[in-house]
Amino acid sequence: MKLRIGIISLFSIFLSIILLGSIKEIGRDIKYPVNTILVVTNYSGKDKNKTLATVDKAAKQANITIYKPFMSKKGEQKTAKLGINDDHLNELKMLPLTGIYYVKLGTENTQFKQLLQDEKLKVQVNPLNLSLVPVITFLSGVRAPSIWTLFFVFLITIYALEMLLIKSAMIYRHVGRLSSYIVDNLKIYLSSLVVVNSVFYLVFCLINGGCFHVYSQILGLMLLIMSVVMALMLCLANSLVALLVKLTDIASILKKSLYQSIWCLDLFD
Repeated sequence: MKLRIGIISLFSIFLSIILLGSIKEIGRDIKYPVNTILVVTNYSGKDKNKTLATVDKAAKQANITIYKPFMSKKGEQKTAKLGINDDHLNELKMLPLTGIYYVKLGTENTQFKQLLQDEKLKVQVNPLNLSLVPVITFLSGVRAPSIWTLFFVFLITIYALEMLLIKSAMIYRHVGRLSSYIVDNLKIYLSSLVVVNSVFYLVFCLINGGCFHVYSQILGLMLLIMSVVMALMLCLANSLVALLVKLTDIASILKKSLYQSIWCLDLFD
């Protein structure tokens, strides 16, 4: 049992660390924890400062943070934030309102979208389809070969472990409880998998700012896909072992063991 739990924990942690590398790459492309890009193409209002104050107040009420990158007078890259108290907000008032804004919006934020239009802001809403990130990671990302290599090694390792413990399966088959033996093994494997991945995810959420953080949601989806693949491989490995045990002629093995015992006794005589 300990050996089974140890192997599950080892492979789960290795694969999760690889997935963390993918999250780091996403952070380079998407610097803010958002799911939407707002492109303000035109502003036809008269009072820019009032518009910014209105949007800032509405963002606070809706619990939304809007990120606006800009260049300071010294040529430094900075980010102003609407929806929270930010020192760079005064600098933003000196710049045009047009440009790119990054924000995390939900389906319940339709009133906020309407507010932007009421404030004479012509906005293009471009959602970031972050659900495709895990698919890209597992199928065509830079780390995809490493991930699937580890999956394959995991399958071979589980099969080798069960073959090492095949005598137990033989005994259970002899008493007519092979199915119970396989099911019990799968329960150990799957429960260990769920516990290890859940702990890893919760630790990441605590460090990264909560379960509702965009990166936490992406990692959660990645861990879910990883768990499903590993669960399928566990079922496959255990099914192969069960099939092998069922097809094995126990009587022949027992006869062979008996002949070997008699042969050894003759040698000592």
